[in-house]
Amino acid sequence: RLLKDGEAPVRTATALARDFVISGINTVGLSSMELQFGLRKETGTTSTGLLTLEVSDDGVTWTPLTFTQPAAVNTWYLTTATGNIPAAPNLYIRFSKDSSNGTQFRIDDLQVLSGVVNAATITPSGPTIFCAGGSVTLAASAGGASYAWSTGDTTPSITVSAAGTYTVTIFDDNGCSSTASQTVTVNPLPMVSVNSATVCAGDSATLTATTDATNPSYLWSPGGATTATITVSPASTTTYTVSVTDGVTTCANSNSGTVTVNQLPTVSINSPAICAGSPTTLTAITSAGNPTYLWSPGGATTASINVSPASTATYSVTVTDGTTGCSGSGSGLVTVNPLPTVSINSPTICAGDSATLTATTSAA
Repeated sequence: RLLKDGEAPVRTATALARDFVISGINTVGLSSMELQFGLRKETGTTSTGLLTLEVSDDGVTWTPLTFTQPAAVNTWYLTTATGNIPAAPNLYIRFSKDSSNGTQFRIDDLQVLSGVVNAATITPSGPTIFCAGGSVTLAASAGGASYAWSTGDTTPSITVSAAGTYTVTIFDDNGCSSTASQTVTVNPLPMVSVNSATVCAGDSATLTATTDATNPSYLWSPGGATTATITVSPASTTTYTVSVTDGVTTCANSNSGTVTVNQLPTVSINSPAICAGSPTTLTAITSAGNPTYLWSPGGATTASINVSPASTATYSVTVTDGTTGCSGSGSGLVTVNPLPTVSINSPTICAGDSATLTATTSAA
């Protein structure tokens, strides 16, 4: 309200041309505007004079408004002026009359009325349907004097990451308002789990991705497999990660499983050489913890065995680690050297004669 009720009305001059200009009115955000004011024509030398009402957004170019001139003198009329009233940060209003008549006018209680604030809108910065962990910025239409979001925020824009319907009310300088809403949908990430496995070096393990995704697709790393289940045989402990994408929402999530590889225990056995008929001891030396043993041939289950092979023979032992369950093996060779052959001649002589005995042998 620009000229308040109860204040002294503005009076135009009776004989001279007179402009009465009001400025500094912010009508940004308003539409369907009209001016309303009290208008009274005073008794004058000429009672047929007309009042002109114009508006401008720059004080240079003026646009006339249409309103009804007072029908009688000395009577107040509540008058409404309509036309193209611009939405501007500084609206100018000008009342004027020419000097060709002596009519005097009084103007009081002038106010700008708006049917509605320009319709509020919300512009998202991106898709309003996204996966959990994402966000979108909602920007209300510009030009409001103040903003009130359903979240309690009072800024022109907000960034949200939760599903829901967000509403903003935009107020202009006159307290008029308009409201807009935007629905945000947040799709959950699919659940993904992967088993882990423990194997001995050289063995294989099967990893399976379990998910609640609809029409899922899979991508494993390392390896690039695209199936729900993979079979792997890593040389050392390795972590495998699978990314699962939901075929409906396109949301993706990942999880990992680790294949722990226990190394096989080392096993070594001495390899002695013996003479035929002699015994020897074979001993297995191992890195296994809490080891168990199984020899072949013979089936012995001790770390050391005593053997006396008739000929050169190989002995193997399998050692199982009592902690990991992994087994390693080794072998030792018992070389059997044959005894040398020995023969001596047996001559016959007469008493008093001598004989020569000679040992013949295969020994080197």
